[in-house]
Amino acid sequence: MLLARDELGQDLGASLRVSEVAATLGIELLAVSVPSVKAAPEMAKAMQADAREQMLLKADQAVFARRNTAIELEQQIKENELVTERIVEEKKREVREVQMKG
Repeated sequence: MLLARDELGQDLGASLRVSEVAATLGIELLAVSVPSVKAAPEMAKAMQADAREQMLLKADQAVFARRNTAIELEQQIKENELVTERIVEEKKREVREVQMKG
């Protein structure tokens, strides 16, 4: 809103400097100051809704990212369990072979 206020002041100043009324009255406009700008209630609600939607979207994206990370970690754990299970089975097979030979 601060930038909009500054732009509004500049636009008003430019318009008033070329105004025939100001020239007729002999007024030289030096500066225009807009101390504040307030949105209409409907516009304020619309801007709040947009901001709220953006926050919800970011929150949803964060949840999605956390779920994806959890899924990836779960897959890694399962893969590690399978590798461990294969190693254990291989060791059991080796023990049985040694027992059969002995």
